Amino acid sequence: MAGTDLGEWSIESNGITVRSVERRQLGVLFLAAAVLAVWVFAGLQPRRVAGSPRALSVPGPPTVGDCVPDPVNPALWGTVPYDYPQLQFEACDGFRYGEVVAVLANPAKPPASTGNGNGVSVSDPNPTTCLEAGSLYVGAVPLFLHWAPRIYSFSAPFSPSPLQQAVGQHWVACAGFIPANDAQTAVVHYAGSLRDAMSTGNERDILGFCGSGDDWTTGYVLCSSPHDFQVLASGRAAGGDVARDELQRTCVQSAQRLTALPDATDAGALAVEVQSIDNTGASVDTRAGPAEATLGCGINTVDSRRLVGSLVALGDLAIPWE
Repeated sequence: MAGTDLGEWSIESNGITVRSVERRQLGVLFLAAAVLAVWVFAGLQPRRVAGSPRALSVPGPPTVGDCVPDPVNPALWGTVPYDYPQLQFEACDGFRYGEVVAVLANPAKPPASTGNGNGVSVSDPNPTTCLEAGSLYVGAVPLFLHWAPRIYSFSAPFSPSPLQQAVGQHWVACAGFIPANDAQTAVVHYAGSLRDAMSTGNERDILGFCGSGDDWTTGYVLCSSPHDFQVLASGRAAGGDVARDELQRTCVQSAQRLTALPDATDAGALAVEVQSIDNTGASVDTRAGPAEATLGCGINTVDSRRLVGSLVALGDLAIPWE
């Protein structure tokens, strides 16, 4: 052994020198290999994650009365049968852009065959079902055989999200909206529910059909704007099949029901009338009209005074004179 430093010694034998430094280097290599083996072994073991496993949470179908919280553009929805857009729905009691008026648990499905190969179109009954559900939701039910309340709103079908469909949900929701314009590129942001609006009066001014002048086929404005008439209900009758007196009598009954006024004429300041509203100029007084006419039942102002509000479900409230 040469040297006195135990950290670096050497032995010479038969011309071969072994130094302690070389042995330390071998030890380091052995240690590194052992650590690497531990890392590799640990990496092959399953990794544990804290917590408990939970099933994927997928929301169920909406509930009648749920709100559409975001603005929509109905003009972008298209008209492809059985191909409906998806919407977000949430429970709410305040402002909304629309609301769920019905949920079809078993909606109509596309037929297995779309025709005979000659481009036969497929009829989709779900939109019609939604329109009818929307009318029932606001309380626009037929009155006295001939009349149906006239409202400025519409309902359309919507599909579950892809995730909801993936877990087996195949319902169709019908949502109701109030158009913001005739092109339906936007909808109105309104407060409170339209459920039974024909009796509660909620949003009566934007749901109503009011207009200026004597011609009920033109000049429609918001009922909160100055106007001369309001069409309360509409109906269809074959020319001459229903007597004018019968139409007038049932129109008065409908006006009384829809306005809930003690006197729908306000002591003669208003007049309940029946007019043609199909732009044909057809008269409802004689049999000379078309085979079937679209009629309006409404209220006109009698003199130069004008109204600035809807008369629907007004009840004991004051007549909204300008």
